[in-house]
Amino acid sequence: MEAQPQMGPDEPSDLAGAVNAFVDAWRVRALWSVRPDWYPATDAERWQALDTIQQHCDREAFARAARLKAWLSRRSSDASAAP
Repeated sequence: MEAQPQMGPDEPSDLAGAVNAFVDAWRVRALWSVRPDWYPATDAERWQALDTIQQHCDREAFARAARLKAWLSRRSSDASAAP
């Protein structure tokens, strides 16, 4: 049985859904070059979308993107540390 990564105190239970919602909020201002129905399908795509948003967002959104990236990174680290 595979152990599930532990979530931090503010980590969303559905990280992909949280990133998708953030993408929706910043689609017009930061992700105008992608199709209107596009959502990141992999953690690498999620990371790239968050990077792009950070280039065009305000301070609050920059911090939110940084938290989402930290959770993505942690999830990736948890998977690679599994025996």
